[in-house]
Amino acid sequence: MLDIEFAYPDPIRTWRRSRPAIRKRKTLIRLSSASLKIHAKYYYMSILNSLQRLEELTQTIPPLLSAIPDEELNHKPQPNKWSKKQILGHLIDSAANNHQRFVRIQYEKEPLIYYDQDKWNLLNHHQDLDRKHLLEFWIIYNKHLLQLASGIANENLALKGIGKDGQPKTLGWYIEDYVVHMEHHLKQIVEY
Repeated sequence: MLDIEFAYPDPIRTWRRSRPAIRKRKTLIRLSSASLKIHAKYYYMSILNSLQRLEELTQTIPPLLSAIPDEELNHKPQPNKWSKKQILGHLIDSAANNHQRFVRIQYEKEPLIYYDQDKWNLLNHHQDLDRKHLLEFWIIYNKHLLQLASGIANENLALKGIGKDGQPKTLGWYIEDYVVHMEHHLKQIVEY
C-alpha cells in the first residue's frame, strides 16, 4: 500500500485569520506495479509543478514588491495585525523553518518542526528592517530552497515530518504546502 498526500487550495475559507483552507486529502492506494509507477509519476509531477511555480514567483514578485510605497508597506491595519513588510518577513521565517524540514526529514525519523510565527516576526524585527534587505533575503532564500528541493531524491519525498498539528506529513506535502502558503501571503501584499 502506498501512502500519498496532496495539498491544494480550497475556495471555502475555513481557517482562522481568513486563511484559505488547505484541503488535506490522504489517499491510501492498493496498486499494481504499473499503476504505482503512474501514480508516483503524478505525485512527482505535482511537486515539480510546485517548484516551477516557486521559480516563477522569485522572478515575477520582486518588481511588484519594489513598487509598493514605503507608507503602504509599513502600514499596520490594526495594532495586532501585520504590515505588508511583516508579512514578507513571515515568508522569510517560513522559508527558514521549511529549510529545516526539507533537510531534516531526509535523515531524521519524523522530526517535529514548527515555530511560533508571531514571536519569530517580533524577534526578527521585520518591521524595522530595510525593505531592500528583506526583499533580497526573500529572493535568495527561495532560490536556495528551490535548488535544495530540486535535488531531493524521489524516494525521500515520501519520508515524513511532524508539524504543529502533530500529524505526520510527507516531505512532498511540505514542499507543495510551502508554495501554497507563500502564494496566500503574497496575495495579501500585492495583486498579480
